[in-house]
Amino acid sequence: MQSFNALKERTKDILNLKYATALLEWDQQTYMPEGAAEARASQIATLSKLAHEMLTADETWKLIEAAEREVDTNSDSLEVAIVRITKRDFERSNKLPSQFVAEFAATTAMAHEIWVKARANNDYAAFLPTLEKIFDLCRQQAEYLGYEDHIYDA
Repeated sequence: MQSFNALKERTKDILNLKYATALLEWDQQTYMPEGAAEARASQIATLSKLAHEMLTADETWKLIEAAEREVDTNSDSLEVAIVRITKRDFERSNKLPSQFVAEFAATTAMAHEIWVKARANNDYAAFLPTLEKIFDLCRQQAEYLGYEDHIYDA
């Protein structure tokens, strides 16, 4: 179970980066001082990119393959579920370029402050370019992930 334990540790590190990102997002929406959105967007983008690169690294794939050989794939055990979910996340994330992940994270982080200001000023048109960019990024993400019949199936 050496490879499985190493995969579990790697997954824990990836999740810690995601938890740190979530904490930054929470702080952005609750206590962050006005005008700090660009710096916060950069921080969130960096952590998102690091988590993505760590998940999609060759080392992660090697650990997944080795862990699959170590666990009893015929059982419903927690170990089997961890390997299966990590493999699914790897395969999906591997379709997305790291730079795209960073751009998506930064754009959505900046969008919050833009939305708050637009809403306070009852100026929804001010948010429209940001919303359109997010839609464009979502369509681009669907193209990266692939779909069969409709883009909404990605």
